[in-house]
Amino acid sequence: MESNIGERILNVMKQYNFDILQRNGQRISSVANWTEPIPPTDCEVFVGKIPKNCFEDELLPVMQKAGPVYEMRLMMDFSGQNRGYGFVKYTSPEYMERATVELNEYEIRLNQRLAVVKANNNCKLLLTGLPVNICINELSEVSNYLQYADHAVQINLLFRR
Repeated sequence: MESNIGERILNVMKQYNFDILQRNGQRISSVANWTEPIPPTDCEVFVGKIPKNCFEDELLPVMQKAGPVYEMRLMMDFSGQNRGYGFVKYTSPEYMERATVELNEYEIRLNQRLAVVKANNNCKLLLTGLPVNICINELSEVSNYLQYADHAVQINLLFRR
């Protein structure tokens, strides 16, 4: 087995036919050339207690034990280590449920157990500083930009006094 972490990650990405990219402090691995509808948010688990020097080459094979993974997001710090948690989206809610049962407390390394629980959908959009006298037409213009707020489930509008 190679000692170079980059090579190991690329090998596991190739093995599972995944693409990988890093964006906004997250390293995102997802199925390459996915043609099905994107799985809904209720297919996602939160994975905590990940050892800081544990990466996709170890995590993805473990997560696949519960079922097919659509996407894995590993939160990263600036030093290149993970931040100890991430998110895994399965291809169906049944696999997500299986992961919470079979992989919670999974011993990924000696005396190091993962925490795997259903993820909370905390997608919220807050618009502040809106003038009190904004008319409905102007507000509808704001709604045109909501398409860029991926997966926002709660939208709060705060008006200036």
